[in-house]
Amino acid sequence: MRIEHPLIEDLSMCRYLASGGADAIAAVWDLETLSCIRTCTQMDGEIKTLSISHDSQYLAYAGEQDMVVIEALQEGMYFILQSRT
Repeated sequence: MRIEHPLIEDLSMCRYLASGGADAIAAVWDLETLSCIRTCTQMDGEIKTLSISHDSQYLAYAGEQDMVVIEALQEGMYFILQSRT
């Protein structure tokens, strides 16, 4: 499978794709096998934003709650940054 994007010259370094939405689940997809390799379920509500680190080691995601979840994808460990109001 060849993935192309006009704004990115070389996607060969991209290993994973992350998705998330109203089901409160962030999923990590392997672009080589096109399979879901991890689901992250620490949120209670809709996921509004997410990002994978440049080295594909961490996934950060957040929603309407006052928190950001950061997961180490290889180890399966996570920590939560919670705002104080």
